[in-house]
Amino acid sequence: MDSDIPTLHIRCGSDIRENLRAAGFTGDFLEYADPICQGPVPDAPDLLEQRAQFLADAFGGRWALPPHSL
Repeated sequence: MDSDIPTLHIRCGSDIRENLRAAGFTGDFLEYADPICQGPVPDAPDLLEQRAQFLADAFGGRWALPPHSL
């Protein structure tokens, strides 16, 4: 299905990853889970920092942005 070229499948969760593999999808899978329907989504230069702080406050944990994202 997609095995002839390197493929990255980006999804908002990992809930169907195994079903996609079973259906013949190959390549890498990346989960990008950010519930943007919750919390601030400002048009601001520090959007990632605001999102990370909101997620840490709302769902627990610490946050830090990787150096290459700044």
